[in-house]
Amino acid sequence: MRERIDSARIDLDTARAAFKYRYSVVIPPQVPRGPIKPKTPLVMAGAVIAGLVLALFATTFADFRAGVVLKHWQLEDLLGRPGPSWTCACPGRRRTSFHPGVPRT
Repeated sequence: MRERIDSARIDLDTARAAFKYRYSVVIPPQVPRGPIKPKTPLVMAGAVIAGLVLALFATTFADFRAGVVLKHWQLEDLLGRPGPSWTCACPGRRRTSFHPGVPRT
């Protein structure tokens, strides 16, 4: 039993010695001047752009899912055929009739 313990200690000492000389420092460490990452302005700009794109897609998806029609061509696409004559009541302008597919004179 004592021989097994002694051989285990010898094996442990051999493993420690082998591990001690396995790694060596080639270049000494340097203290950084400042953080390299994350670059705050770049992250903020990306977040703003991603937020705007996400907002655009979310509102467009919600309008299409709800079936909201804002322009005459949307109704034509929704129905699959030309729509009836349309009346434009814009603030500050007089009412004008608009017929899709008919050129104005």
